[in-house]
Amino acid sequence: MPSEGSGWVALQKNPMRSVELEVFYLFPENWSLCSACEMMMAHVNPEKPSFDRELDQFPAEWKEEFQRLSTLILDLAEQYGDRLHIQLWDPRSLQGMINSFRYKVRQYPTFIINRSEKIAGWDIENLKRALKAATSIEMGEKLPT
Repeated sequence: MPSEGSGWVALQKNPMRSVELEVFYLFPENWSLCSACEMMMAHVNPEKPSFDRELDQFPAEWKEEFQRLSTLILDLAEQYGDRLHIQLWDPRSLQGMINSFRYKVRQYPTFIINRSEKIAGWDIENLKRALKAATSIEMGEKLPT
């Protein structure tokens, strides 16, 4: 049995617990260069950040989808702040692969809310509705009926 001062008890008493959102997506493989290469590339093309230089090597459709996901994640982070903890998983990494098997992820993006509700694909309205419900429940608010 955990003692009164343990982290487990403190976590259970915390009314401001955040909702966990796990995002599964095939992220760019070469996310960044080594620091020496990055310095050289910045010198050659200083007006373009490394992130943009890397995206240039991918097809236009892929870049648009990746930017759509990036915008969505940043918007959700801004909207929910500390009430939402976002974890990004690439299924090609070991942890991402294990979690993909755990949640039976078959398409990208896939969103998992609080390790239970799965939303596959670009059903953004359903994702927003589920996040609103989850944050309302976590904050102790009553949902409208």
